Amino acid sequence: MSRPDFNLTISIPETELRVNDEGKQYTAYHVQVGSHSCKTQRTIEWRVLRRYSEFLELSQQLRRDFPREMRDVPFPPKRLLGRFNPDFVEDRRYHLQQFLEQTMEHADIINQSTALRAFVDIDKNVRI
Repeated sequence: MSRPDFNLTISIPETELRVNDEGKQYTAYHVQVGSHSCKTQRTIEWRVLRRYSEFLELSQQLRRDFPREMRDVPFPPKRLLGRFNPDFVEDRRYHLQQFLEQTMEHADIINQSTALRAFVDIDKNVRI
């Protein structure tokens, strides 16, 4: 396993209910990202908004690209009814954060995954 060029920290400190262009509600997850460059010793932070469907796409791509590393990383299932219930939203937020934290434990994923880089907008925010 190689050492990452940078250390990422990820949390989901909050959620918000939003409405898309078609008038349908969805939950947006505020993903707080911190990056510490091992080369420059510089640390920066930013936020991205992501929907559950984007987390699901990331999970599926990572499982295709890194099956061994992602084998034991759980992902919360889809739910159609009650998905805006505050207790459910909080539970899902917690489990999505756990998914991201466990994914970040694998240096190969951090260094090699274009899907992860796009998900956290790292190329827009970090110059390595």
